[in-house]
Order: sequence, then C-alpha cells, then structure tokens
Amino acid sequence: GSQGYEQFLRWNRAFYRECAENHAAGRGDGKDPRDGWYQGQIGFLEHYIGPLAERCEHLMPRNGPGSIELRGGVDEILRRWRAEGKEWTDRMIEELAPCQSDEAASQLSN
Repeated sequence: GSQGYEQFLRWNRAFYRECAENHAAGRGDGKDPRDGWYQGQIGFLEHYIGPLAERCEHLMPRNGPGSIELRGGVDEILRRWRAEGKEWTDRMIEELAPCQSDEAASQLSN
C-alpha cells in the first residue's frame, strides 16, 4: 500500500531531478520537465506500468505462497497520485528549483 506509493515518490523525484538537470545543461530532448510532469506520470502508470503489472501477474502464481497482486498496487499508487500528486509535484519543483539554477549556472561557467 503506502510503501509502494512512497517508493514511487522517491523514484519519481530522482527521475525528475535527472530530467531537470539534463534540461538545464542543454541535454536531452529540450523539453522542460516541469511542463506536464503530474499528468505525464498518470499516463506512465496507466499505459506502461499498469499493463506491465498485468502481464507479470499472468506469469506468476495466483494463489498460495508466492502469489502476488501487482495491478492492485499500481491502482492504489494511481489513486493516490491523482489525489495528491499535483500538490506534491508543485512542491517538488519548488524545492528542486535551486538545484536546477545551480546546474545551469555551472554549465554556463564551464
């Protein structure tokens, strides 16, 4: 439940930071990750992670020891992200803004 969501947030933040640093340094596709980050994560969960979880469940035992419920975990993360993700994204972008500015400045001085 919440551990899955907390892990999602942890990796989400790390990936955002990497994208923002690359953007500030002029690397990558040129797209500013601030634009559409919240909505993009919904698409990622719905169209990539959800179907991947379903495919994995088909390969794993359904009942008894070792059974796993992946799709339910994805649905819970998606539910929480829809409820909390916009505010979390706005806060993360604000918190990481100094890092983005520092990265851009260091690239200009090199």
